[in-house]
Formats: sequence, C-alpha cells, structure tokens
Amino acid sequence: RDLVGAQDRPHVVVEDLRRRARQRRQACVLQPTQVGVQILAEAARILIQVGKALRRAHAAGIVHRDIKPDNLFRTTDGRIMLVDFGVARIEERSALTMIGHTLGSPSYMAPEQALGKSLEVGPRSDLFSVGATMYRLLIGRPVHEGTTVNEVLVQAASAQAPRCLDVAPQMDPRIAKIV
Repeated sequence: RDLVGAQDRPHVVVEDLRRRARQRRQACVLQPTQVGVQILAEAARILIQVGKALRRAHAAGIVHRDIKPDNLFRTTDGRIMLVDFGVARIEERSALTMIGHTLGSPSYMAPEQALGKSLEVGPRSDLFSVGATMYRLLIGRPVHEGTTVNEVLVQAASAQAPRCLDVAPQMDPRIAKIV
C-alpha cells in the first residue's frame, strides 16, 4: 500500500496477506447470471479499488503488467487489493525488461504486451488488463482462449474482444458498458 525506496530500489509495502489467498481471490469472482443493482455495484466497487491501486502505482512510475483475477485479493474486511507486482516494471528503468520478451498472463494482455513490445507497455496496458479481468469476472471466461499459450498470444495481439452481450446475452447492458 505504500511505495518506498531502499538502496535505489523501489519496494511495494503491503499488509501481511496470508496464503489462504486462493480462497480469498476466488471470492472476487462475480456471478455472470446475476442481474441488477447488486452485481453492478460490486463490479463498480472492484473497479474503483483496482483503479485507485493503479493510480498510485502509475503515479510512482510502476506498471503492473500482470493484472488478472488471481491478482485481486479480497481481504477479510472486504477490501480488494491488487497483488503480485512480480513482473511489474518501473517506467524510468525500462531497460530492465528485455525487448521482445513477453511477461504477464496472455489471456489478460494488451495487444502491445502480447506482441512483446515492452517499451510500449505502460499504464494503458494495465487498464486494458483491468477490462479483460472484469470480462472474466463477469462473463466467466477469458477474453481470448486457445489450446496453447501461443494461440492466446496471437489472439491477444490481433483479435477484438468478443462483445459481452454476444457471449452473455443475459447480462445487464449497464454492466456490459462498464467492461
């Protein structure tokens, strides 16, 4: 929750999140068949909290690069935390990432990330991944699917995301607009 530096290296300091993480992370999954105000409010609550975390990270020059449902953690008091900055990049130190190498989870990658254009990966890429994450949480499947990682990377790099209402026609149109 705080960004600090030590020995010219930034550190992200968060509260102690014990490894019952899978259980708490799964609690972030929304029920795509639910309609109405409740799911709209919960989707908005998750988006707002992730957005605030990203605003702080981006203001400090940090690009997460691996936003996905498994990296959203619901605390015991119901807050949503963005975790696992393991492949994050500090923008001013972009040379730390080798050009042409792809880091992150293919199903949630922005096209420039899937193409390995690491110098183009930035805050907008994280926002794309937030949208792909919300798609998964609301629809129940990733934006892009394939039988191999390479198939998913090709789709992420070149294919439009299927419209929410085409995949889940029962979805409230207001929710589809958010994604």
